[in-house]
Amino acid sequence: MPNATQILRNGSRLIRNRDALLCSDPGGWHPPLATDEPLGTDEPLGTDEPEAADEPQTGDEPLAGSQRREPGRWLRAEIAASWQRSAAHGVRPDRFCVPYAAPDASADILRLAAAPVADAVGTDLAGTGVSLLVSDREACILDRRVPDAGLRNTLDRLCLAPGFRYGEQAVGTTAISVALSQRRPALVAAGEHYSDTLTAMVCAAAPVIDPVAGDVLGTIGLACRAEEASTLMIPLVKRAARDIEQRIAGGLVTRPREGDRWDSLTVAERDVAMIIAEGATNREAAARLYLSPHTIDYYLRQIFRKLGVASRVELTRLVVTLAARA
Repeated sequence: MPNATQILRNGSRLIRNRDALLCSDPGGWHPPLATDEPLGTDEPLGTDEPEAADEPQTGDEPLAGSQRREPGRWLRAEIAASWQRSAAHGVRPDRFCVPYAAPDASADILRLAAAPVADAVGTDLAGTGVSLLVSDREACILDRRVPDAGLRNTLDRLCLAPGFRYGEQAVGTTAISVALSQRRPALVAAGEHYSDTLTAMVCAAAPVIDPVAGDVLGTIGLACRAEEASTLMIPLVKRAARDIEQRIAGGLVTRPREGDRWDSLTVAERDVAMIIAEGATNREAAARLYLSPHTIDYYLRQIFRKLGVASRVELTRLVVTLAARA
């Protein structure tokens, strides 16, 4: 099993050939897996030296073996399996679209337990060019800490922000999706990402396991540009995940009540929620509140996130329930 240094170096040099997944039956595609051959360690991370050209492919050669790779260029088993699942989901490496959906209310405990840990780690990351991310069991980003303004702009462009879902079904192979599927820490470096858009990034993630039920609650991870990557990323996410699990096991976090979640809304957000719960469209709500439909859409995203609902129906149900109790 390659270590973190080898994974980082190989990820920055990886020669990828995903035509086999896109042009044939993914179920019959068998990607090259990791071998016992050592990964090359003679080049610095992020080298710009050109890769060796692929040998010509003949019509009789099997698709999976069509690309000759030098020692150390083979896909690791967990990455190859994730690429295959990504292709089966119909994800295209050259098309990048991250869906937005408010996290489920079941993520409340993880969000609350992770907040102080994220605060502490985020403070330590100042000046490193590395960001911290918390995601739920569906790979929906719950929270993030980005001390670097330039990196924040990069993450915004990649939709690595609260409310966006980074599961395999949407964007293919990421550290978040691998950590969730493998139930263990994962590091995905540069070219190991399935999406072309993400190949400039290196990410690490560790699953957060419910200490009582044993279920995966989500992940805590780190993301940075490839040139900022460090072998310490895996130890950091492992320690952070363990700290979150200890907070849950120690009873330091309790699930917030519906009324508490409602109280977290601003006055403007409550007004929007009440009008939307009456069945109004965004345009109708905007006219009644003298706001733009774009502003209403923004408020709705915040409302969905804070209340842990994913649709107008769920929002209406919650508003009706709270009104009945009042």
